Amino acid sequence: MDGTDAKWKEKVVRVSKLSQEERDAIAQKEAKAFNDDLMGLVGFRQVVDVLFESKKPIIGHNAFIDLIQIYAKFYRTPPHTLVEFKTELLKLFPLYVRAHFCKRNFTFSNLPFVV
Repeated sequence: MDGTDAKWKEKVVRVSKLSQEERDAIAQKEAKAFNDDLMGLVGFRQVVDVLFESKKPIIGHNAFIDLIQIYAKFYRTPPHTLVEFKTELLKLFPLYVRAHFCKRNFTFSNLPFVV
């Protein structure tokens, strides 16, 4: 066997007929992988729903873009105007505080709320 034969041998695809049991096993494996992925996504959706329902303060560092993404991906398409969008966003997240603001204005002795 010379070098050219070895090169072609690496690119060979083997095709074989599967039994019904083998096809069922592959289908079950693919369905399980799909369900595992789906449950991971559903799990994060549950976290987002808790955020929406809790109405607790959201404190974040440069998190405004994150809130926009959460709104757009898990709630609805954002309105076309900034004023409408701010109004809608405040309904979901009534208190959004920048971490920078907290750092400059609060100490543990004068926190306005306990999280």
